[in-house]
Amino acid sequence: MTGTVDSSYDGKTIYLESLGDTRERIIDSTVVADGKFEFRGRITGDSCCIIRLEYDEIAFVLEAADIQIGIGDEQCARTDKNAVLYEYAKQARCLGRQIFDSHTIVMNTKDAAVRQFRKDSLWTHWKTQWKELAGPIVSRNDNALGAFVCRDWMSWMGVYQMAWISGEPFRPFEDFDTIYAMAGKRIRSFRFMERERRRVDVCRRTAEGMPFVDFPVGKEGADSGSVRLADYIGCGKYVLVDFWNSYSDTSYIADLRDIWKNSRGDRFEILGVVVRRPRSMALTAFEKLQRPWPQVFDDKNLTSESYGSGAGLRILFDPDGKIIARGIHRDSLKTKIAEILGE
Repeated sequence: MTGTVDSSYDGKTIYLESLGDTRERIIDSTVVADGKFEFRGRITGDSCCIIRLEYDEIAFVLEAADIQIGIGDEQCARTDKNAVLYEYAKQARCLGRQIFDSHTIVMNTKDAAVRQFRKDSLWTHWKTQWKELAGPIVSRNDNALGAFVCRDWMSWMGVYQMAWISGEPFRPFEDFDTIYAMAGKRIRSFRFMERERRRVDVCRRTAEGMPFVDFPVGKEGADSGSVRLADYIGCGKYVLVDFWNSYSDTSYIADLRDIWKNSRGDRFEILGVVVRRPRSMALTAFEKLQRPWPQVFDDKNLTSESYGSGAGLRILFDPDGKIIARGIHRDSLKTKIAEILGE
């Protein structure tokens, strides 16, 4: 494998890394000389890899071929599989920009009913667009090419992308099941796919209508094992749990403050769960962001293990501890809480 790069990188180390289908992440490294680099080796089959040079990364299919890579304006590798991957990546970037442009227009719609209608339409439209773009490649290529596209497709179906854009309850297993059914045996064996399947299975067990999953949490100034979620959930109140950390998006805090101020009492409470971040940073955030509701600490990062997601997740539990809404926010969250409290 040979490549070219700007000569300003001469003397810099360039890394060849696996993206999850081998146990070792760093496969090899070399040093750039005269704006060129080279890797030599043997491979059986193909593998999902990246070339990493400081802040530049190029994803490509490593296979038994003479591979040429250009780092710079072109940012691509040249083989038949990589040509398909490169074309997909161009279209995916274009689609991504269109999604966020459309989302901006939707969020600037002042009428709440019209905004929700447009959200629903946007969600349905873009899911269809991604399926039409990625589906044929995944179903026809049970190899590293298909795995690359499958991985990218799943990231757009994830909680940080499409679910956030739609503003609707997050049910990842529905989209994952569609993707998983298209993927061949080889793609399903990739570690990223196995990891996502386990996460989705957890989400399936903690979907709406399922009972809450308990785990130990720490109160401020107390031993981390001194209390549990069960001390707050399933105790006769509706409880909205906000899983967050010091790096979370804070744009929703004003909405939570309004909900807490107007709805808290004998029937409703908010609980903050700080996910695996130093307590000192969280305490500073308490003061800065004015989070007046109770806060506990998930020091052992059990949120992901228990609920299939981490910081940024919000779940609404009924008085018996059953999950009645997961992943909703903004208008949907306010409407749901007003509904259950009969306001």
